[in-house]
Amino acid sequence: GYCEPGKHPISFIGKEDGTIAENPRGTKGFAHDVVFIPDGSNVTYAEMGNVESTKIFRRIAAEKLKTHILERQQTINNHPRFSPSNGNK
Repeated sequence: GYCEPGKHPISFIGKEDGTIAENPRGTKGFAHDVVFIPDGSNVTYAEMGNVESTKIFRRIAAEKLKTHILERQQTINNHPRFSPSNGNK
């Protein structure tokens, strides 16, 4: 998540593309983990285990956060109050 002072927090959720296995595979993870195969993999989340699948979700959410912060920074940089022409850097 991300929160600017005096603002409401923003949450970022990881979304991932993949396919559904024909049969449940693996024993680790949560409900859908036994059938979900993320793109770029040939195993289900349940076959990967919690550490690998958690890394994937965190990476996706972190990318969304990074994009938000960069977009927000661009908005700030374009604001007249913070413009370099006003002597601000």
